[in-house]
Amino acid sequence: MDGLDGVRIIGERTMENRTAVVSVDFPDQDNALAAFRLEQEFGIMTRVGLHCAPLAHQSLGTFPKGTVRFSFSEVNTEAEIEIGIAAVKEIAKKDC
Repeated sequence: MDGLDGVRIIGERTMENRTAVVSVDFPDQDNALAAFRLEQEFGIMTRVGLHCAPLAHQSLGTFPKGTVRFSFSEVNTEAEIEIGIAAVKEIAKKDC
């Protein structure tokens, strides 16, 4: 998703020093509406907001609106991740 207009990935771009959490920001949109669309249109559940860490969001430049957070586990498939990426791309190219 790097280089995708309308989406900013928060944090490291490599797998080194990462957890299974991926946060994204839709800078030109309301992240809450983007998360709502992910659920309603694509069946993808995320968390949105400051995630109990407003100071972290201040340092990341995502305060006060926070981010849309995806949490992955060993049961997620590569196909599910591809569906998630496609959904993010779709939302990024439209206004909420």
